[in-house]
Amino acid sequence: MFDSKTKGQQGAGSNRLPASQFGCPSCCRTRLGCFESPVHSTSRSVSLDVGHMQHSDPILEELRKISAWADMQRKMMKWSLIFIAVFIPVMILVGVIIENRLKSTFEDITSDITSDSSMDWNTVDRNARRGDFDSAIQMGQKLIERTPLDPEAHRRLARVFLAAGRIQDSERHYAEVYRLFPSEDARELLEAVRKRAQSQNVQQ
Repeated sequence: MFDSKTKGQQGAGSNRLPASQFGCPSCCRTRLGCFESPVHSTSRSVSLDVGHMQHSDPILEELRKISAWADMQRKMMKWSLIFIAVFIPVMILVGVIIENRLKSTFEDITSDITSDSSMDWNTVDRNARRGDFDSAIQMGQKLIERTPLDPEAHRRLARVFLAAGRIQDSERHYAEVYRLFPSEDARELLEAVRKRAQSQNVQQ
């Protein structure tokens, strides 16, 4: 009887498996399988969720970086378009203003060159013969400004002043002729104009 009881216990013991085979110390150790308790199952799911979150953190960080870079690119594009929209019309306006000024300056220079080329002592004499003394005197004074040490220029302008009846101005230019070129003819012309000026003063 003792032997049969002992065999029964050994037989029951032989149906048990080592706990290490299932890796779960709190489970039943029969050959029917390992049934986890609810607490153990919940702890395993929580640990899996934490591991998944830790694995997804670098991805989220990378997505945030990409989003920030895209926002920066959009802002740069926006300000670039604003700058172009303002800068191009301003440059066009400045170009038009500079072109108009250059054109006006070129026309002024061209007109000055044209007027200077047509201005000579022959034109002065021609205007004086036509009786246009104002134009002849104005043109003669401009010509003398170019060559103030030319006695012939002063002599021709003195003649125009004399024809216009401006004796004192004529005397002044004849005196300049005699100063620049002290000849006998220049002295005689100067004395003749001075006598005429004196007689004109006496009549007045």
